[in-house]
Amino acid sequence: MTDAPGLSLRGITKTLGGRKIVDNLDLDVNAGELICLLGPSGCGKSTTLRMIGGFMNPDAGTIAVRDRDVTALSPERRPTGMVFQNYALWPHMTVFQNVAFGLQVRGLSKAEIREKVETAVELVGLSHHLRSRPGQISGGEQQRAALARSIVLEPDVLLLDEPLSNLDAKLRVRVRDEIREIQRRSGITTVFVTHDQEEALAIADRIAVMNAGRIEQYDAPDPVYRQPATRFVANFVGTMNFLDAQVTSAGCALRDGTVIQVPGVRQGTRVLAIRPEDVRLVEHGQGIPARVVRDVPLGHYRDVTVSVGGQELHAFTPSTARPAGEVAVVFERAVDFAPDGETAHV
Repeated sequence: MTDAPGLSLRGITKTLGGRKIVDNLDLDVNAGELICLLGPSGCGKSTTLRMIGGFMNPDAGTIAVRDRDVTALSPERRPTGMVFQNYALWPHMTVFQNVAFGLQVRGLSKAEIREKVETAVELVGLSHHLRSRPGQISGGEQQRAALARSIVLEPDVLLLDEPLSNLDAKLRVRVRDEIREIQRRSGITTVFVTHDQEEALAIADRIAVMNAGRIEQYDAPDPVYRQPATRFVANFVGTMNFLDAQVTSAGCALRDGTVIQVPGVRQGTRVLAIRPEDVRLVEHGQGIPARVVRDVPLGHYRDVTVSVGGQELHAFTPSTARPAGEVAVVFERAVDFAPDGETAHV
């Protein structure tokens, strides 16, 4: 990975149906980096991806690939490759023919086409399916075939629009890991769109969390999760507890007057954002009194809802734990916000 940007967006804006879908967006992606555009439906992430690929034109702003302005170029003239959500493979063609199609359009010789196709399908692990049609291979293999079809054109930037949404849960994890490995081996600058927080945390070098057409935080996965910059990011990425508190040097007073101790939060009227894994259940009398409201087993851990100071919150505990009745809690860490503000203090 180099310091030179593989992709730069400056002031990108798009209005559709009278609503601003993308609002003055700036984004830099390092060459060879895989970033995720993460956000809820309608936040502008897929629209942004389509504008990068040339399938939609921005109302304002510029798009540059390796310092070359491509804003006015049509999709076929841009140094980008797009993998669509539905793969868009031709069912009557073999894997070889699907992957080779773009090269044939470019007028390459048969020998050049064979060499490039074989290299691309080997990279994605489909060499044994060159003669298979899409209907004869699995969903995960179809995804890899679509990936090979883009990679074979040697794009400077690879664009993936919700590429795992049509796969079942187990296959999603496997193909996600395969895409990450293929991207690392190919070194292609990649923009991956998803609404799935776990997917983004697992695959990305950096995550751009989008909301209402803007980027609320752009950072590596761990800071996005552990140090959310806004209340939206704190609420959207993972599970988060929010506690209203009046913070003084003596501690954090909850709505009913219960005082809890949370390290590092600012004094005043605050909203405390606490991850469930930072809520530790201890023996009664060893922490803040709490009562177990629900205990939901989720395989390798349990999601325990406890009532503390008149407010309910989640605590993740080991699957072997069986908390019930009156317990106590200890808070390991928190991010705090002003009640009417968005910016976090970590």
